[in-house]
Parts: sequence; structure tokens; C-alpha cells
Amino acid sequence: MRDYENIVRRLVALGNEGIKFDFKREADLSKRGKRDKVELAQLVIAIANSDADDLDDTGYIILGAERGKIVGGLPELSDSTCAALIRALNNYVSPPARIEVKGFCDSAVGWFGAIIVHPSTMRRPHFVAKEYTSPDGKLHIRKNECYVRDGENIVLAGRDDFDRMYAQIYEPQIRAAEGRRDPQPAPLLRWLNRGEATDSIVLPPAPSIESFEVDEVEEEPVGAEEVAEFLGKDPSEATEYNEKLKRYRAAVAEHAPEIRRHRRSENNLNALVVRCDVHGEAPLLNYQVELFFPSAFELFDKSRPPKPPPLPEKPSWPHFGPVNRVGTMLDRIAAGPPHLDFGPLLSHRAPPTWGGLDVEDRRVSGWCDKTKHGFGMDFSPVFVVPPEEEDIYEVRWKVSAENLRAPVEGVLKIRVVQGAKPALAPMPGEH
Repeated sequence: MRDYENIVRRLVALGNEGIKFDFKREADLSKRGKRDKVELAQLVIAIANSDADDLDDTGYIILGAERGKIVGGLPELSDSTCAALIRALNNYVSPPARIEVKGFCDSAVGWFGAIIVHPSTMRRPHFVAKEYTSPDGKLHIRKNECYVRDGENIVLAGRDDFDRMYAQIYEPQIRAAEGRRDPQPAPLLRWLNRGEATDSIVLPPAPSIESFEVDEVEEEPVGAEEVAEFLGKDPSEATEYNEKLKRYRAAVAEHAPEIRRHRRSENNLNALVVRCDVHGEAPLLNYQVELFFPSAFELFDKSRPPKPPPLPEKPSWPHFGPVNRVGTMLDRIAAGPPHLDFGPLLSHRAPPTWGGLDVEDRRVSGWCDKTKHGFGMDFSPVFVVPPEEEDIYEVRWKVSAENLRAPVEGVLKIRVVQGAKPALAPMPGEH
């Protein structure tokens, strides 16, 4: 059961009225307090006809309280008093609202309470059941008037309010009827991992970028006098060579983090395959599959491997072998980027491919023309480098199709665990 007293005290402490809750410092709940009861009934109608995301869409009219403070002062709210108040309020509400009245006793200020207005989607809209005008003429409600809350205020319901309330009643019935006339596919995305379809896969974490070393440039500058004396070369050639070497050293130092990241990508690439199973009673036609990866993952397109750092051309000194001692890492850099070979990971068959890859938003999208219901389609691999941190990561997915009334969404999980095996792509295709 809910601890309503604790909820009420927290709402009072917050001190702000809203769409679904209101404070009443004083309320005459006796037989003579007809005006106050009608005013409360009007507020019940407005709150019951309004929607809010907080408080589970439940409304609270707190009696004996003001913003930030419980003042009490109400008569004892016994069970019989609470039941009588519910009858009195619903006497002015058509159809009757789902309300409770709770009383609480505070040792310092006495009794206070709350009218709890439960969601009543299938009963709405609520209207005024009968007319009332207060003796002073300041409160006047007419039969069949309908109220909603606009912030802290009570206003007459407008067309948008009626559309909202009636849609909540009839849209499920319309969708059910359409479903009987128009069979729908029910797509479900899962990872394909070592021949099995699953909602979760396990990948090894990527090593830290700092763990990849960049070999130092072993090439040394040459002396102009040595070149002239021993090789008979123009000393200006030595000067030009030394300047190129200087620029090359500076470029290697500047791009060392990119070189490390590139090497990590080369050695820690995982190929993830998504299977789209089509359940339901109809095939999936002209559909798009979208994946949204967490920002901790690096994504790569097999047709566009990551580019190498923009290093200048490696300097060379013809016929000066003993001086040219450039390390193996720089030989690789000069020859071009470390080659990310996707070939062994790919099938020779032609499954649907990912037509779009947005690295900034970590979004991958692909299209397929048709998959029969009761069958599934495996998309070509998505190539990722997992994060360094061990954790459980969520990959959101969405399927939109020509014959789906609304996109279908879900979540796949990736567990990054030390010691896990890298994911390699199986043979994709329809099965």
C-alpha cells in the first residue's frame, strides 16, 4: 500500500501547486459547507480531466495545508467523514470520479487530509452533474461544463482536451479493429552470436590507448661537412634532409595519440551482426533498421576504414645507408595507414547492408525490401571497437516499415567483460 501521508508531506514541503495537486488551507466539510464542497468538486473534475507525467498521473488536493507548511485545523477525518465527503463531491461529478479521502493527525497542528484523485482514463471526460450558484454569486457552475487544469488554474476544456480524452478511450479499440482488418508484422531485433540469436552479447574491453607505443624516430640528422668530405655531396642536400627530418619528427610527436588510436582500432575490431526476425501475421515490407550505440563505442564503415594521421612523406637519404635507421613503425606509417582488413570477417554472400553511419550520433541505418513473416534477415556486420570500461551497455534499435502503423523500438545489450572473445561475423543471409 502507498504511504499517502508521506507523499502528502513531501508535496507540501515542495511548496508548488501543479496540474495534479493543490493546497487548501481551510475547508468547511460540515453539512453547512456546501460551497466549499462544490468548489472542491470543481477542482476534482479539473484534475481528473488533466494528464501529468509525475505522481503516476494521480492527483492530490491537500486539505489543511499551504505552500511549504501543514497548518491542520480540520475536524477529525474519521472513516465515516471521509466516505460522506466522497459522496458529496461525486454528487456534482458525472460520471463519478475515482477518489479517496485520507485523514492524518499531526501532534502539533491536529488533523489534515487529502482528496486523492486516481486516473480514470476510461471514464473521462468528467462533467458537472448539476448546477450550483453560491449565495454571494462568486462561484457558479453549470450542468455539463467540463474543466481541466492549466497550471494552477481551472479552465473550461477546449477541443484539444476533448480530442485527447476521447482518443485515450477509442484509439485502443480502433487499433484493435484495424489489426483484425490489417494484419501487422512484429519485427524483433537480436544479435547473432556464434550462430545463436540473443538479446545480449559479451565483448572484451579495448585496451587503453596509452598502452599502444609509438616507436621513436631513429633517423639522425647528418652533418654538412661529413657529406661534403666523405660523399662528395652538396652540403645543401644535408641541410634540406635535416629540415625534412625535423618536420617528420614533429608530425610523429603531434599525431602520436592518433597513431595509438589507429593501432588500437586495427587490433580490437569486433564485427556485430543484427538479425531481424519477423513475427506477426504479415511480411515486413520496405523496412529500415536503425541502431543507436552509446558514445563509448567507436564505429567503422567497412567501405571507409579510418584514415591515418596526416604525416608528411618520410625523408630519405639516397645512398647513405648507415645513417638511415628509421624504425619499423615509421616504415609502416610512411607506407600508409595500418590496414584494417575486413575481408576475413565478411561473408561472400550479399545480405542487406548498412546504408548510413553517423559517427557523431553513433547511429547506423540500413534498408531491406522484404522479409516474410516467420523468417529472419541477418544484416551485414557493424564494426565497432568496445569501450575500455567493463559494464553493461544498451544499444537502442528502431524498425520502421511501409506496412507498420508505427515504428517498433527495443533495446539490445552489450556486456563488456575482461576475457571475453571478440565477435566475428557469421554467414549472414535470410534463413
